[in-house]
Amino acid sequence: MKKNILLLSLFLSISFNGISQDTATRTRTLLDMISHHYVTLKNLKDVNLKNVQGSPYESNDFQIGTIFHKISGQKIKAFLRYNAYSDEIEVKKENTGEDVSNLIKNPNIIVILNDKEYHLKQFTTIANNNSEGFLIKEPETPVFYKLSKEYIPATKAKTSYHPASPAKFKNIKNYFLEINDEVKEVIQHKSKVVSAFPYKHRDALKSFIKKEKLKFKKEDDLVQLIAFYNTIKKG
Repeated sequence: MKKNILLLSLFLSISFNGISQDTATRTRTLLDMISHHYVTLKNLKDVNLKNVQGSPYESNDFQIGTIFHKISGQKIKAFLRYNAYSDEIEVKKENTGEDVSNLIKNPNIIVILNDKEYHLKQFTTIANNNSEGFLIKEPETPVFYKLSKEYIPATKAKTSYHPASPAKFKNIKNYFLEINDEVKEVIQHKSKVVSAFPYKHRDALKSFIKKEKLKFKKEDDLVQLIAFYNTIKKG
């Protein structure tokens, strides 16, 4: 796996730097290299999305974003959107066209869309499972989050007290910390959140949580805790 990533990164680095064409042609050529054919939404082939509340996408519309390759430092502008249900960055060469592809998943590629960065990261979940996916980072915020979409099928009315409900997509947002190149999901509870931090700092963090009366019902509390951790981590 690591060998494949290294070879792909090297290939992309050479490709980003080595193509001498006009800008439009160069962009289309590079997009062909770093994307593959679009795959229909998994498990939803027979679902009419017009009858479903919500959307599998963070935003339905394709918008101009930037694909940034960390090794070469090169950037490409493209029409992009994030498929949160399938965890894919979707790409269009032309906004008016119907040809959609998925961006190749490579940790050396960062997508910037609507001032947010999309990083492919390996991480550990609360259940201590190792996984990989796109984590989102907003400007001036030291925390990552993962946006997921859960598809909930329609239900029929059972009784007058249990009416029918339409199919819908449910938004799920989980927070992650990256410390010493290790990414862990954060348990958003005042007595458990410190488990994502190094053991030697946990007592100080617990005292800070108590002093500041942090409840972790909002992202600002987590940001405040990380800011405090950054002041003591060298100690």
